[in-house]
Amino acid sequence: MHWRRLIVLGLAALAWGALAPSPAAAQVSGQPILEVDDASGDDAPAGTYEIGGYLGLRGGGRVTPGGVSLGGTFLYRVASGIWSDSSVGVTLAGTEPGCFLERDGERFCDHGVFGGSGLSARSGIRLFFAENRGVTPYARTGIGFEYIAFGDDGLDGVAIPIYLGAGVRAPVDDRVSVGGAALVQAGVAFFDQQIGTEPYVSLSIMATVEFDLD
Repeated sequence: MHWRRLIVLGLAALAWGALAPSPAAAQVSGQPILEVDDASGDDAPAGTYEIGGYLGLRGGGRVTPGGVSLGGTFLYRVASGIWSDSSVGVTLAGTEPGCFLERDGERFCDHGVFGGSGLSARSGIRLFFAENRGVTPYARTGIGFEYIAFGDDGLDGVAIPIYLGAGVRAPVDDRVSVGGAALVQAGVAFFDQQIGTEPYVSLSIMATVEFDLD
């Protein structure tokens, strides 16, 4: 299977989704297309663009990579309290062989919680809620695309997961916020070498930092 073509197409599709919103497209005759009640109050992020980064641990297993996870985020304000949320990242860990042949000749893989590597992109939405005691909570959801590799087994493939996450953040100053987040991903992974289609599930815990660009 031509994984490189799939990777390029997947990342291009997610990048288009991340960059599609624009100030010109978000307004008609000077009025926002999407208007919602401000669920996040006066303490909601008031800018238009933000960038950030994250660092944490991710648990996988079987054919889902797990290990140190790091990457960057890009946020675009769609409406009050609603943001476009896109990210790219990598997962890195040492790996040991975890694939073997069963008696019937089928290949089976069962890697540990931390192992393998991945290159991922995600695109979705983030909802900010009312600030409480200096901390602003949020929820996020969307779809992802990941290239997966287990080098010691010569195994690679691609995954398409849905993700759900939640986090909190607090301002350090007018333009910088720090916080923490958790992210669950579940979907389907596709491999060659007699593996075929496999379930894909992971849990990530991350420290975050985000910068207001306005």
